[in-house]
Amino acid sequence: MSDITQTTALAMRITTLAREEEDDSKKGQMLSIATAMLGAIDSAKYAKIEAEKAAQSAREASMHQEMTRQSLIAINKILSNSPGLMGTLTRSRTNLHKKSSRPSTMVR
Repeated sequence: MSDITQTTALAMRITTLAREEEDDSKKGQMLSIATAMLGAIDSAKYAKIEAEKAAQSAREASMHQEMTRQSLIAINKILSNSPGLMGTLTRSRTNLHKKSSRPSTMVR
């Protein structure tokens, strides 16, 4: 039996005992303890779920990082095997920058 299941069973047992308790002070204390235990159980469940989500997100981020690394390796390989390509890309980038920095010629 898991810790959460055991703790839930204990909280339920305390609740049952509290119902049978004649002393109102003890009954109140027992119900407070059971309520706190159930709150802790809920928090533990949510923490476990969120930890699993975080682990999945970390795995996905790692996968995307590896895909990016592989893409950069492929780009570097292409560029190293095509010496003239880098100059062409640089000129294209410069021309693109010049076109985008011109003032608008639209008539208003």
